[in-house]
Amino acid sequence: MDRSENSGYFRTKSFLIKNRWRYLSGFFVLAFLAVFQLLVPRVTGDLIDHLNSGEGITVSNSMRYVFILLAIAFMLMILHFISRLLLMKTANQFAHIERTNMFGKIIDLSMDFFTKRSTGEIMALATNDVEAIRHMLGRGIMMFFNMIFVMVSSVIIISSTISFDMALLLLIPMPLIMFVMSRFGIIINRRFRHVQQTFQEMTEKAQENITGIRVVKAFVQEDHESENFSRLSNNNYDANISLVKVQGLFSPLITLIMDLGQLFVLFFGGKLALEGSISLGDFIALNSYVVIIMSPIRMIGNLITLLQRGRASMQRITDVLKLDPDIFDGKFDYVHDDKREDPPAVEFRDLSFSYGNGSFQVLDGISFSIRKGKTLGVIGRVGSGKSTIASLILRLYETKHRGEILIEGRDISEFSLEELRDKISYVPQENVLFSDTFSNNIDFMPEKHDTALIEEAAKKAHIYDMITQTSKGFSTMLGERGINISGGEKQRLSIARALLKGSDILILDDCLSAVDTDTEKEIIESLRQERTKRASIIISHRISTVMDADEIIVLDNGRIVERGDHKSLISQKGIYERTYRRQTMEEEIMKKQVAD
Repeated sequence: MDRSENSGYFRTKSFLIKNRWRYLSGFFVLAFLAVFQLLVPRVTGDLIDHLNSGEGITVSNSMRYVFILLAIAFMLMILHFISRLLLMKTANQFAHIERTNMFGKIIDLSMDFFTKRSTGEIMALATNDVEAIRHMLGRGIMMFFNMIFVMVSSVIIISSTISFDMALLLLIPMPLIMFVMSRFGIIINRRFRHVQQTFQEMTEKAQENITGIRVVKAFVQEDHESENFSRLSNNNYDANISLVKVQGLFSPLITLIMDLGQLFVLFFGGKLALEGSISLGDFIALNSYVVIIMSPIRMIGNLITLLQRGRASMQRITDVLKLDPDIFDGKFDYVHDDKREDPPAVEFRDLSFSYGNGSFQVLDGISFSIRKGKTLGVIGRVGSGKSTIASLILRLYETKHRGEILIEGRDISEFSLEELRDKISYVPQENVLFSDTFSNNIDFMPEKHDTALIEEAAKKAHIYDMITQTSKGFSTMLGERGINISGGEKQRLSIARALLKGSDILILDDCLSAVDTDTEKEIIESLRQERTKRASIIISHRISTVMDADEIIVLDNGRIVERGDHKSLISQKGIYERTYRRQTMEEEIMKKQVAD
């Protein structure tokens, strides 16, 4: 999609054109509504003139006016309902489209976006900002066109039935009102953007604390976090008060201008009535017209607020929709020509990598290869670059040069993202579960699998017994992010998901850290048969997890400092051997403490 097509103006224009008949129907109904509103003063004025004349007054004649007024009131009710149904429903449809488009865009964006934008900010856009746009295209448009129709109709009726001079007098305040609207609109827009920013910061803090509530309670930080949230809430309060002050001045100023206009109209209208130029009924009708006209005009303050809030929110959403993903299909023209008949399943060639534009090398000169049926173990300290290897294979981040990461002899950029990621079963370090059943969390794929296959994957991950002991078995619902199961159970559920996918490449990123050593051994043994069918990468800080891998690489500060199988690495007496000795000693101490 062209970037101009993501502009707020283009999206709104396209939507209005697509739904023009619904909007035109709504405007047509609003026009009729304005006419019927303005019939009430005319009928009332005629009734008063009829009563004031004293001629031919009968109950039937008087009741005729009453029935006309009742019929008008009934029509007003019907027209109000139809206009709201047409315009508000359309505004809700636009909000639905905006929210859906934004979610689709966010899903497509690369990982760099999520490192720069918080969940709270995204949630604020999807809720507060979309609501502001909905109000702008719903209530805002209704108020605007109702005001226009009422004013035009009033001027026409007053000029044709009462006095042309009185009609012109009603229009005198309008240039001044337009000037005030233009000046205050800019200020309201700017202050509302600040309100949205402070609301976003407040939402971010609330989301962080709710997600991390266990840590907050464990470190007794309830008061501290409450103070932090209170500070952000105060900022949002101050921003809203700043906006309210402008709105509070704007609305009374409009009212003052209109009251002065009304005063002139009533003064000159009363003068004409006393002179006999217009009847008493005309004067009362004129008063009623002024009241009807003033009602929507007094709402100009609310109208401007709705329009400026909608504009500000539209711009914030547009800023996201205009973003392009850094990683996409067909980004590079380079085609890697590998002449080998049987290339490795995964190969790194002297790869160096830094996040963003940073100068710090997360990975420095990494080279290795894995063939189908073989397993590579990756071990190293925290921050040594282990998880980055998995992210790069999945192409969550882009490497600087082509030909550094090959899958089956082809550069990973030559695959479509769907094709590439379909080749990989990945268990991330952070286990992500959804508020759904055990079955659907395991079978998290476009094409659903048979129950027997789901259960088999659960057995291989040693999670089957736990699931079947729950109230509804595989149909049991998980809480948000799997909060109602333990960390080890989350990891095993994620492993079951990867095994069910059954891709050519299996990547386990420190996914056994929360299980005990005995369960770890059982899972590793269960996975041994699975690993013979595919190329496997096991990333861990535990040597017991990777010790039976065909090759093990030891990372330190982004470089491979040792490599080999378990026995050869032990004999090197380096980092691997020292780590193994320390972890073995810790395990023995733990077992002794349990025995005691």
